[in-house]
Amino acid sequence: MAPSAMPVDRDQSSGKYRRVGLCFDLKEDYVASGIPTELVEGFEETKTINAITAALEKKGFHVIQLGNFKQLAKVLSDRDGKLYVDFVFNIHSGFYGTARESQVPAILEAYQIPFTGSNCATLAWCIDKAKTKMILESLQIPTAPFLVIPAVSKRDPALSTKALYEHAMSTTRHKKQLSKFPLFLKPVSQGCSVGVSASNKVTNQERLHEELDYLSCKFPNDDIVVETFLPGREFTVGIIGTGHEARCLGAIEFNYSPRGADGFPDFYSSGRKAVKTSAGMETQVPSDKDSEANAVKEVALRAWRALDCRDGGRVDVRCDENGVPHILELQPLSGLRPDISGLPLIAYSAGISYDELICMIVEAAIGRFKRMGELSTKLVEPKLNGKQHGKAANAVENENGVEYPRYDM
Repeated sequence: MAPSAMPVDRDQSSGKYRRVGLCFDLKEDYVASGIPTELVEGFEETKTINAITAALEKKGFHVIQLGNFKQLAKVLSDRDGKLYVDFVFNIHSGFYGTARESQVPAILEAYQIPFTGSNCATLAWCIDKAKTKMILESLQIPTAPFLVIPAVSKRDPALSTKALYEHAMSTTRHKKQLSKFPLFLKPVSQGCSVGVSASNKVTNQERLHEELDYLSCKFPNDDIVVETFLPGREFTVGIIGTGHEARCLGAIEFNYSPRGADGFPDFYSSGRKAVKTSAGMETQVPSDKDSEANAVKEVALRAWRALDCRDGGRVDVRCDENGVPHILELQPLSGLRPDISGLPLIAYSAGISYDELICMIVEAAIGRFKRMGELSTKLVEPKLNGKQHGKAANAVENENGVEYPRYDM
């Protein structure tokens, strides 16, 4: 999909946000270039782009499909840094670099263009599972005991993976917990279950070192997290909003039966995702009277706020043997494929349609734009003798010379 070439008219009279840029990574573009499908599982398909576009257009928005980071950068360059949109709906995943999800938000922030979803700092934290766990642990938000083995690209080549593991075990405060099996291993910055298969769950030292070696070789630029495997119930929680206004949309529980006897492991893996199977895995919506599920929602909301996630996304949670919920990871850039992505499925379970979900994300973002715009105006408009001095410092002119505000995102 090529980005739209021409700006559209700005609706100044209504005071409403009417032009939306859509940033995304299209899976088929990367697969066509020779990149393995498993490495771009998190990228969107044409059906998702069309569904988001249709949902926005039904609400009267004019959608400009801007495409990926490089296409966005070219448009900004060609138009002297102006997109002529009211805001950008961002679902761009990025491919290169450990902070790849932050690339589009970073350039939009630099040009002061409002966008939906989390800022570049939050996305950089959350894509790194080890850094996320460190932040959560420092705030006393439960997450499984863990240690981190540095990526091959960072290591002293004279040290073996086994030596690095032994050193990490000797220095971690979780030594007692991590001395017990099973343990779970995963690369820190892969999403959509990439790098996660039945072999990630290890039950002895020999398998631990085999899996460490395998993951280190397959993902040489990723640190490897080694954590306690949590045997309890598993949920994904949908959240809408930002800060104190964030609220839980609902939750879905994954039931694996009977503990991997269907040929898949008792956790969500790339194998299940690749075949899009529900065999041996059922999902259910927990009852409002389910105290454990309610505790899951509470800790998910705490984590969402702690990491400064915005507008809409998911938090994955799994309980320990005592039913205490622990954060697995945060998904501030959650998939939006209508038929299989977690956030839409949670919305459906709460009686919310796909179009309504997209509009809820947009409404949460617009509310944030307005709040931040008001704050920005108070902070940056210089005044002289109690009067405004010249043009608002955070205002720009469009192609017709009409002034409109820009908001710090």
